[in-house]
Amino acid sequence: GARVRRMAATTMVTLLALLLIALLIWRLYFITPTKLAFHSGPQYCTGFKDKERLTACRRSFVRNMTVEAFAVYREYAWGSPAVKPVSRQPAQYGSFAPLTGLTLVDSMSTLWTMGLSEQWRQGLQWITEELNFSSSFFDDDQNSISSRAIIDDYLGGLLSAYALSGEAVLLNRFTELLMMMETVGAFDPFSGMLVSQITPRRGEVQNQSVIENLDRINSLSGIGFQQPELLYLAKLIDDDDGDGSGHRLNSRLAAVKELMIYAGILYDGLYFSTVDVTKGSFQPKTEGRVVSLFEQSNQFHYNLLRSYIQGGRREASLLEMYRKAIEACFHVGLFNRMELNGLMYVREADLSAERYSRSMDESACQLGAILAIGSRELQAVNTTAAKLHMQLAVNITETCYQTANGTLTKLLPDSFRMNYTSLGRGSIS
Repeated sequence: GARVRRMAATTMVTLLALLLIALLIWRLYFITPTKLAFHSGPQYCTGFKDKERLTACRRSFVRNMTVEAFAVYREYAWGSPAVKPVSRQPAQYGSFAPLTGLTLVDSMSTLWTMGLSEQWRQGLQWITEELNFSSSFFDDDQNSISSRAIIDDYLGGLLSAYALSGEAVLLNRFTELLMMMETVGAFDPFSGMLVSQITPRRGEVQNQSVIENLDRINSLSGIGFQQPELLYLAKLIDDDDGDGSGHRLNSRLAAVKELMIYAGILYDGLYFSTVDVTKGSFQPKTEGRVVSLFEQSNQFHYNLLRSYIQGGRREASLLEMYRKAIEACFHVGLFNRMELNGLMYVREADLSAERYSRSMDESACQLGAILAIGSRELQAVNTTAAKLHMQLAVNITETCYQTANGTLTKLLPDSFRMNYTSLGRGSIS
């Protein structure tokens, strides 16, 4: 009897082991979209001593990843806003729901740049035959859409693809998109600033309600100030048809610029995180006057640089606005160094209460690149400022690298907190 029990137990263990192995194989093969094609990771391009061959290998690796990702989207979520990579289902929820073809439109310039001609052709055919902003946006009256997402993803995707290819259908589509935005009230009629969110079918406007009884607030990054996509579009629009869309867009951009120049003078270069778009003036959050270089604000500074470069570096006032804005943030203490490890981090400040945050948002890591570009542009006109901006860029990038390197995945967390000792020293968690 004991022998039979041992044999039964051994058989059971063997069956369980085989079941686990089968489950693992099934999960890897059937659930993981990549099907192990490129799972060799960093070891994929090893053994190259020649720098050019190494670069070519890495480019090929990234290109193959893009081909594979496109194939998954093409098979399981074609024309949908996005694809869920594990379940291989279209993403049709929340703020994604009305944004038909978002992944495809946003990826067109990448497909062109990588020379993926077949994928580009398929994408262009879908945009030509299927992308209809009337049906995409107006048929969904349950979901609000971020005006900034429309600018960055839809308009930016179409404009960059048109700039590379010159395909007329792309010009037609982003002209239609601008008309749709005008129809649903995406631009405030007084200030010309972008509202925060729109509910297209009803033409309703929503803004981030960060103050009680005040529903016309948008973030500094979201108001459309010196937005390169809008500036480029204004240059492309032909008003020969008499609809006046180009003139209206230029008027809005000029109005926003005038308001922001005045605000910069009023607060010595310091721009607060939230704006009342109906008045074109800054408004505090509930806790006071908040200054930040996180996502809700840093695109404002980046747009200053981008539009300065995009305009052929002719408008020196934009570069000066950028310099003053960054240095105003520096002087009020948004850049702070910890004694324990010497790392610099970026924090948010409530100036009315003299209170600073102890966490740094991962979006602040974009400042490394923004400040480095700013330093390059300032080099010819203000070497002292150029040096400061580069020092800040290097220090912030080091903090972000150390933070990412301290995680198991080597990826940045959404936010990381500065931990202090009683002596004011600290570490990152």
